[in-house]
Amino acid sequence: MNYHGVDQVGDTRLNSRFISQAYFEQQLQYFKTHCHVLPLFDYMEGKWEQGKLNLALTFDDGYLNNFTYVLPLLEKYKAPASFYITGIVETDYDYLWCDFLDIASFVHQENIEIEGEIYKKGYRGLYKHATTGRTLKSICAQSDFAFKEKTMQAFPEAIHEFRQDKKWNDYWQQMSKTQIQEAAKSPYITIGSHAYWHNDLSQINLNDATKELQQSKDFLENLVQQEVNELAYPHGGYSDTVVEKAETMGFKYQLTLDYNNKENKYKCLEERFGINPYISWNNQLHFLLRGDYV
Repeated sequence: MNYHGVDQVGDTRLNSRFISQAYFEQQLQYFKTHCHVLPLFDYMEGKWEQGKLNLALTFDDGYLNNFTYVLPLLEKYKAPASFYITGIVETDYDYLWCDFLDIASFVHQENIEIEGEIYKKGYRGLYKHATTGRTLKSICAQSDFAFKEKTMQAFPEAIHEFRQDKKWNDYWQQMSKTQIQEAAKSPYITIGSHAYWHNDLSQINLNDATKELQQSKDFLENLVQQEVNELAYPHGGYSDTVVEKAETMGFKYQLTLDYNNKENKYKCLEERFGINPYISWNNQLHFLLRGDYV
């Protein structure tokens, strides 16, 4: 199962990746009563309990709220989970580009210009290319970090606005190095990689993708003093060559969102089921048991 952020109220104004702490606890209570919750590595090795729904809980993006709100609940209910973390806290940035863009798009009203191209605020507050209509977020997702940096620089006042307003803290703050180390000490937490810059590794060249994976692995292993052999692909983006390269680098367990093809040929690769914050818990359970939202 795939989670991202957990806040106090389940605010989805910025994106649909957040649920409330109370909703997450409700899910944990149900899972611990009716399901078999096991670590990702045991799930991938097929150490399942017969007659029950077997679940591995995973959290992407390395949010501080995972440390503040999620970790205490995992320890309370003795539920294992994997936290997939980027290397962004080792850089000059302390937020992910996608979180910056979510908040900047929410607070900023003017047109912006990036590399001579104009982007206008459109439906649902999303910035779109003035000519093609493509969203800026989708363009960033398919670009390297250099373009993402230029995008963040196009909103010069946004970072100051959301740093000063504490109501946004849960939606961008990352775990610090010390907090990552503390999380890694919990018997219920496994630290895994979410690449280094949160780039879509299927959209950049193989050399850059390989470098990013190695940077991430080195950073996390040096930080937590443990082997890091789990990888969750940012945006779910992978290719055959990236999967194979990652496996040779020691990423024994790899996660996407949805397979690229109906037939998954990699034993090391697994897709995930994401929580939908817009539907009731009864409907969520219905779709979970089905395995999809169709």
